[in-house]
Amino acid sequence: MSDARISRETLRRLEESYHALALMPDFPTLSRFERWLRLCHRLEIEGAIEPREVAALDALNIAQKTQLLDWLESPRERVSLAR
Repeated sequence: MSDARISRETLRRLEESYHALALMPDFPTLSRFERWLRLCHRLEIEGAIEPREVAALDALNIAQKTQLLDWLESPRERVSLAR
């Protein structure tokens, strides 16, 4: 995932937050839209990223948000396939 508006540190924090969400029991039943909303809510509560980068995430179009979710999901899929 590469977007000049989003720093590497933000991507790392997104990844951490996403993986914490993935541990929730209802996570597999959530739609991608619901996963995105929960991720954004979690980041908001944690105050984990700068407001400028929150705005950059909000400005992403659907295709970019989908790409970001794919990127966030890929390490988790690799781990489950390895088991």
